[in-house]
Amino acid sequence: MKTILSFLFFVLASSSLMGHEGHDVPGSLPLPPHGGKITEAEHAEAQKGHKHGEGDELFFEAVYSNRQIKVYPLLLKSSDATRFAKMNPAKELKDVSLSVEFPRKKKSEPLQAEMKADGLVASFNPKGSHRFILNIKSTFANEKLIAKIQLESR
Repeated sequence: MKTILSFLFFVLASSSLMGHEGHDVPGSLPLPPHGGKITEAEHAEAQKGHKHGEGDELFFEAVYSNRQIKVYPLLLKSSDATRFAKMNPAKELKDVSLSVEFPRKKKSEPLQAEMKADGLVASFNPKGSHRFILNIKSTFANEKLIAKIQLESR
């Protein structure tokens, strides 16, 4: 009886290890290239007939470190959804604005961002907040887009 119980315990405990497969699940996103948090840019106005996965999609990756927020626009092409394509934000994005929302304090403040070759950089003091939400507004391919990314100060 003791050996049967031991055998069952061993089988049940190790069955999850044997069934592990790869991480290349269809529909999954590639890893963020800069190690930040990533989100898809949504259309500011309701779009008729637009479906996710049709055409190229714009994503934003945000990284907070050393009192700076870095925002990287990333393009996921429908022809190759295995990796993000680099883009030049100065040429391809228009009317970019950043703001930070403090959920606990229920207030927000705009950020002054500087456009770099690979993204945007803004100085930011979290003022004691551990979590904050970065709001991004932009125009890409003549469409107004918005995105929200929750970040944490470490």
